[in-house]
Amino acid sequence: MADALNVPSDPSSHPLESRLKNWEQTQFDLKMENLRRLFGTHEPVKRVMELEAVNASLPLYPDVLRRAEVVSGNGAPGSRTDPAREILLGRDGIVDWEDIYGGMDECPLDFHTDLERRNKV
Repeated sequence: MADALNVPSDPSSHPLESRLKNWEQTQFDLKMENLRRLFGTHEPVKRVMELEAVNASLPLYPDVLRRAEVVSGNGAPGSRTDPAREILLGRDGIVDWEDIYGGMDECPLDFHTDLERRNKV
């Protein structure tokens, strides 16, 4: 019964704060559960494997496409945005604040500058 009240462990935080922090993870889990019910166990397993492959390919991305922070290990949504990851998560049609203004201050201006920096030319 105490779980139904959703009382936060920290009395100084608002009850919605924990839900907002875990919003993307909760939505991802719900989507995977719906896929499991609709298509079977193989579909969410396949999607998580594809997301892990995209997460593992992060060092291969040029800095222009790669704006990385922390990605959780299970392929769940994190704070990284790149085209392949957004397509797999179904967020390719959504333009967020971070897509336009986030992380571009330390990014090189073009692809060639990035290659020169990586290859120490």
